[in-house]
Amino acid sequence: MYSFPYHSAGPFGEDVAGEWVNSESLFRTLLSDGLGWKDIHAKKQDEYMLARRPSVLWRIRYWYYFLRWKISRSQCLKRIRGFLYKASKKVIKG
Repeated sequence: MYSFPYHSAGPFGEDVAGEWVNSESLFRTLLSDGLGWKDIHAKKQDEYMLARRPSVLWRIRYWYYFLRWKISRSQCLKRIRGFLYKASKKVIKG
C-alpha cells in the first residue's frame, strides 16, 4: 500500500471504503445536501461513457434538485432578513 505524505489528498479511489456512484447520483446528492465539504473520488470510464450525452431524465432530475435547493436557500434567507428587520425596528424604538 502506498504511503501518502502529510497534507496529501490520498487515498486512491479503490482504497476508499464505500459505494461507487454514477454522475447522476453524485449530482443529486450534492444538490440535495447543500453547501459544505464534500470529499469526491472519481475514476475515468472508457471513451464511450465519456462521449455520451446526459439523458433527458438526468437533466430533469438535475434541475429538480437544483431548484429545490435554491428555493429552500432563498426561504431561509427571507426568514433571516425578516428576523433582522424586526430586531432592528426594536433597537430603533429603544
